[in-house]
Amino acid sequence: MNLSMLGFFKYGNFLLQNFSGCSRDWGSSINRRIDILLPVGISFYTFHSLSYTLDIYRGVLRPTKSLRDFILAVSFFPQLVAGPIVRAGDFLPQLLHPPRLKKRAISLGTGVDDSGTVQKIVLADTLLSGCADRVFGYPGPLVALDSWAGVLAFAGQIFFDFAGYSLCAIGAALTLGFHLKDNFRFPYAAIGFSIFLAAVA
Repeated sequence: MNLSMLGFFKYGNFLLQNFSGCSRDWGSSINRRIDILLPVGISFYTFHSLSYTLDIYRGVLRPTKSLRDFILAVSFFPQLVAGPIVRAGDFLPQLLHPPRLKKRAISLGTGVDDSGTVQKIVLADTLLSGCADRVFGYPGPLVALDSWAGVLAFAGQIFFDFAGYSLCAIGAALTLGFHLKDNFRFPYAAIGFSIFLAAVA
Protein backbone atom coordinates (compact mmCIF):
# COMPACT_ATOMS: atom_id res chain seq x y z
CA MET A 1 0.00 0.00 0.00
CA ASN A 2 2.85 2.41 0.86
CA LEU A 3 4.60 1.91 -2.46
CA SER A 4 1.35 1.98 -4.46
CA MET A 5 0.54 5.44 -3.05
CA LEU A 6 3.99 6.69 -4.04
CA GLY A 7 3.65 5.06 -7.47
CA PHE A 8 0.25 6.66 -8.08
CA PHE A 9 1.21 10.19 -7.10
CA LYS A 10 4.70 10.20 -8.63
CA TYR A 11 4.35 7.99 -11.69
CA GLY A 12 0.61 7.83 -12.44
CA ASN A 13 0.70 10.35 -15.29
CA PHE A 14 3.97 8.93 -16.63
CA LEU A 15 2.48 5.42 -16.91
CA LEU A 16 -0.77 6.75 -18.36
CA GLN A 17 1.05 8.78 -21.03
CA ASN A 18 3.13 5.75 -22.00
CA PHE A 19 -0.01 3.63 -22.21
CA SER A 20 -1.64 6.29 -24.41
CA GLY A 21 1.46 6.37 -26.66
CA CYS A 22 1.44 2.59 -27.03
CA SER A 23 -2.30 2.59 -27.76
CA ARG A 24 -1.76 5.11 -30.59
CA ASP A 25 0.89 2.78 -32.07
CA TRP A 26 -1.67 -0.03 -31.97
CA GLY A 27 -4.26 2.06 -33.81
CA SER A 28 -6.33 3.18 -30.83
CA SER A 29 -7.02 6.79 -29.87
CA ILE A 30 -6.79 6.70 -26.08
CA ASN A 31 -5.40 10.01 -24.87
CA ARG A 32 -5.87 10.53 -21.15
CA ARG A 33 -4.20 12.52 -18.42
CA ILE A 34 -4.98 12.78 -14.71
CA ASP A 35 -4.38 16.10 -12.96
CA ILE A 36 -2.63 14.80 -9.85
CA LEU A 37 -1.74 17.26 -7.11
CA LEU A 38 1.50 15.91 -5.66
CA PRO A 39 1.41 16.01 -1.83
CA VAL A 40 4.40 17.72 -0.23
CA GLY A 41 6.87 15.16 1.10
CA ILE A 42 5.09 12.09 -0.34
CA SER A 43 8.40 10.22 -0.67
CA PHE A 44 9.25 10.82 2.98
CA TYR A 45 5.76 9.82 4.16
CA THR A 46 6.15 6.62 2.19
CA PHE A 47 9.66 5.78 3.39
CA HIS A 48 8.82 6.55 7.03
CA SER A 49 5.71 4.39 7.04
CA LEU A 50 7.61 1.67 5.16
CA SER A 51 10.39 1.86 7.76
CA TYR A 52 7.80 1.41 10.52
CA THR A 53 6.26 -1.59 8.73
CA LEU A 54 9.64 -3.26 8.15
CA ASP A 55 10.81 -2.66 11.73
CA ILE A 56 7.61 -4.31 13.01
CA TYR A 57 8.01 -7.21 10.58
CA ARG A 58 11.65 -7.81 11.60
CA GLY A 59 10.82 -7.65 15.29
CA VAL A 60 13.01 -4.59 15.89
CA LEU A 61 10.07 -2.54 17.14
CA ARG A 62 6.76 -3.23 18.83
CA PRO A 63 3.65 -1.71 17.23
CA THR A 64 2.70 1.59 18.83
CA LYS A 65 -0.73 1.79 20.42
CA SER A 66 -1.00 5.53 19.79
CA LEU A 67 -2.23 6.78 16.43
CA ARG A 68 -0.95 10.24 17.40
CA ASP A 69 2.60 8.90 17.91
CA PHE A 70 2.51 7.05 14.59
CA ILE A 71 1.32 10.12 12.70
CA LEU A 72 3.98 12.28 14.39
CA ALA A 73 6.71 9.76 13.55
CA VAL A 74 5.65 9.66 9.90
CA SER A 75 5.09 13.41 9.47
CA PHE A 76 7.62 15.06 11.82
CA PHE A 77 8.02 18.39 10.01
CA PRO A 78 11.72 19.34 10.47
CA GLN A 79 12.92 16.47 8.28
CA LEU A 80 9.81 15.89 6.17
CA VAL A 81 10.83 17.47 2.86
CA ALA A 82 14.62 17.20 2.82
CA GLY A 83 15.60 14.56 5.35
CA PRO A 84 17.33 12.97 7.06
CA ILE A 85 15.18 9.84 6.92
CA VAL A 86 14.53 8.78 10.51
CA ARG A 87 13.78 5.16 11.34
CA ALA A 88 10.67 4.54 13.41
CA GLY A 89 12.74 2.53 15.89
CA ASP A 90 14.87 5.62 16.61
CA PHE A 91 12.02 8.14 16.87
CA LEU A 92 9.02 6.37 18.43
CA PRO A 93 10.73 5.55 21.77
CA GLN A 94 11.30 9.30 22.25
CA LEU A 95 7.51 9.77 22.27
CA LEU A 96 6.95 7.50 25.28
CA HIS A 97 7.81 10.43 27.55
CA PRO A 98 6.98 13.92 26.23
CA PRO A 99 10.20 15.92 25.75
CA ARG A 100 10.86 18.86 28.01
CA LEU A 101 12.24 22.03 26.52
CA LYS A 102 15.66 22.83 27.96
CA LYS A 103 17.67 26.00 27.47
CA ARG A 104 20.80 24.01 26.63
CA ALA A 105 19.00 21.96 23.96
CA ILE A 106 17.42 25.08 22.48
CA SER A 107 20.73 26.94 22.28
CA LEU A 108 22.55 23.88 20.92
CA GLY A 109 19.78 23.24 18.37
CA THR A 110 19.84 26.88 17.27
CA GLY A 111 23.61 26.68 16.79
CA VAL A 112 23.34 23.48 14.74
CA ASP A 113 20.52 25.03 12.69
CA ASP A 114 22.57 28.19 12.06
CA SER A 115 25.56 26.10 11.00
CA GLY A 116 23.39 24.22 8.52
CA THR A 117 21.93 27.46 7.17
CA VAL A 118 25.42 28.87 6.55
CA GLN A 119 26.52 25.68 4.80
CA LYS A 120 23.42 25.58 2.60
CA ILE A 121 22.99 29.25 1.72
CA VAL A 122 26.49 30.72 1.90
CA LEU A 123 28.75 27.82 0.89
CA ALA A 124 26.58 25.64 -1.37
CA ASP A 125 24.19 28.13 -3.00
CA THR A 126 26.40 31.23 -3.16
CA LEU A 127 30.13 30.52 -3.22
CA LEU A 128 30.42 27.09 -4.82
CA SER A 129 27.43 26.96 -7.17
CA GLY A 130 28.59 30.06 -9.09
CA CYS A 131 32.02 28.55 -9.73
CA ALA A 132 30.56 25.17 -10.76
CA ASP A 133 27.96 26.77 -13.05
CA ARG A 134 30.55 28.92 -14.79
CA VAL A 135 32.87 25.98 -15.43
CA PHE A 136 30.21 23.52 -16.58
CA GLY A 137 28.38 26.20 -18.59
CA TYR A 138 31.52 27.34 -20.45
CA PRO A 139 31.08 26.52 -24.16
CA GLY A 140 34.74 26.21 -25.13
CA PRO A 141 37.57 23.92 -24.08
CA LEU A 142 38.96 24.24 -20.56
CA VAL A 143 42.45 23.93 -19.17
CA ALA A 144 42.99 21.18 -16.60
CA LEU A 145 43.11 23.57 -13.65
CA ASP A 146 39.72 25.07 -14.51
CA SER A 147 38.20 21.61 -15.01
CA TRP A 148 39.44 20.46 -11.62
CA ALA A 149 38.20 23.67 -10.01
CA GLY A 150 34.73 23.00 -11.46
CA VAL A 151 34.70 19.37 -10.32
CA LEU A 152 35.81 20.26 -6.79
CA ALA A 153 33.34 23.16 -6.59
CA PHE A 154 30.49 20.88 -7.68
CA ALA A 155 31.53 18.17 -5.19
CA GLY A 156 31.63 20.80 -2.43
CA GLN A 157 28.28 22.22 -3.51
CA ILE A 158 26.60 18.80 -3.27
CA PHE A 159 28.24 18.05 0.08
CA PHE A 160 27.29 21.34 1.74
CA ASP A 161 23.80 21.20 0.23
CA PHE A 162 23.06 17.80 1.79
CA ALA A 163 24.97 18.49 5.01
CA GLY A 164 23.36 21.92 5.38
CA TYR A 165 19.74 20.89 5.23
CA SER A 166 20.44 17.78 7.33
CA LEU A 167 21.91 20.02 10.06
CA CYS A 168 18.93 22.39 9.77
CA ALA A 169 16.54 19.48 10.39
CA ILE A 170 18.63 18.08 13.26
CA GLY A 171 18.89 21.53 14.89
CA ALA A 172 15.18 22.29 14.53
CA ALA A 173 14.28 18.92 16.07
CA LEU A 174 16.72 19.50 18.92
CA THR A 175 15.08 22.81 19.82
CA LEU A 176 11.81 20.87 20.15
CA GLY A 177 13.41 18.27 22.41
CA PHE A 178 13.88 15.46 19.87
CA HIS A 179 17.11 13.84 18.75
CA LEU A 180 17.57 12.90 15.09
CA LYS A 181 20.51 10.72 14.15
CA ASP A 182 23.38 12.36 12.30
CA ASN A 183 23.21 10.72 8.89
CA PHE A 184 25.97 12.52 7.01
CA ARG A 185 29.29 11.20 8.31
CA PHE A 186 32.16 11.98 5.89
CA PRO A 187 30.69 10.39 2.73
CA TYR A 188 33.64 11.44 0.54
CA ALA A 189 35.97 9.47 2.83
CA ALA A 190 34.15 6.23 2.00
CA ILE A 191 36.33 3.52 0.44
CA GLY A 192 33.42 1.64 -1.13
CA PHE A 193 29.86 2.17 -2.38
CA SER A 194 28.22 0.34 0.56
CA ILE A 195 30.20 2.47 3.04
CA PHE A 196 29.22 5.59 1.07
CA LEU A 197 25.52 4.64 1.35
CA ALA A 198 25.94 3.98 5.07
CA ALA A 199 27.50 7.44 5.47
CA VAL A 200 24.52 9.24 3.92
CA ALA A 201 21.66 6.94 5.02
